[in-house]
Amino acid sequence: MTAAGITERPPWQDTDGTVKARQDFAKGFIKHSALKVQQDTAKGWPGTMKEQLETVAMTVTQEHINQYAELTQDFNPLHVDPGFAAGTPMGRTIAHGTMSLNLIWLALARSLAKDSLGRVDLDIRFAKPVFAGTTLEAGGRLEKGSASGCYEVWVNGPDGTAVITGTATVAAASEG
Repeated sequence: MTAAGITERPPWQDTDGTVKARQDFAKGFIKHSALKVQQDTAKGWPGTMKEQLETVAMTVTQEHINQYAELTQDFNPLHVDPGFAAGTPMGRTIAHGTMSLNLIWLALARSLAKDSLGRVDLDIRFAKPVFAGTTLEAGGRLEKGSASGCYEVWVNGPDGTAVITGTATVAAASEG
């Protein structure tokens, strides 16, 4: 049994515990089967800056939180121990902030040219905690008059309240 209370081997681990999850193109964006992310528009790698990032959504479950704890080796009891979390001001477990942040990376990855992702500078603020059972939606919009490729990005809860806000600036490709 692990600190997260998972007794079976997660699908993204080898029998010896080696993590097989692969890092995708973007910094910090971790893609694995546990985060069953649903998209609402077609996939693609367009070569131009879209005015609107593709919206992505997921409903966070405690199982997702536990699997993300395994993946990141972050077993903070606020994330994985309902008994502990019940005695905190949060009142229950919360998702890792970086788990929700991955939705922004996914929106960027589905909307921008592949070679752009390594040139993204992300500046975000975690505004609210995310609890199990919360449906999140992430996206972004090119800022008006932005010649530099600066997107306003967000992750919102079901009522439209921001849980993450910020900007993603895509630097111009270097001539080489």
